[in-house]
Amino acid sequence: MTPVSRYKLTPEDEQRVLDTLVSELTKITERDKLASLLGLLLSNSEKIMLAKRMAAFVMIEQEIPDSQVAKVLHLTRITVAKLRLTYLLAKEKKDPVVKIVQKPTLREIIKPLLKDFLLKYALPAAMGRIPR
Repeated sequence: MTPVSRYKLTPEDEQRVLDTLVSELTKITERDKLASLLGLLLSNSEKIMLAKRMAAFVMIEQEIPDSQVAKVLHLTRITVAKLRLTYLLAKEKKDPVVKIVQKPTLREIIKPLLKDFLLKYALPAAMGRIPR
């Protein structure tokens, strides 16, 4: 993500700002309001980056190999490996985010990505023709 400033906050001020952000985010219950806030706070590439991370966590939960996750989401294998480690640690700690990732609705959203990958890459590759 693009840094807002090269001047660092004190650890106390940084924590206060993060606490305020989380506090305000938890108050938002309407989709339009959250979309509006995220639109103001994040650039398009930052929103896509967060969405890719969520999708990667769902695919990791489904035990999809790193190489396939990387291909489908256009990430490097190193990035996927780091996300896998992050997710597995969260799962080990029983982090609440794991319940979100395990939701069936998220898996349904990810299915078209996997289908697209299978049709455009995996099947042609199995026949000896690796698409770019």
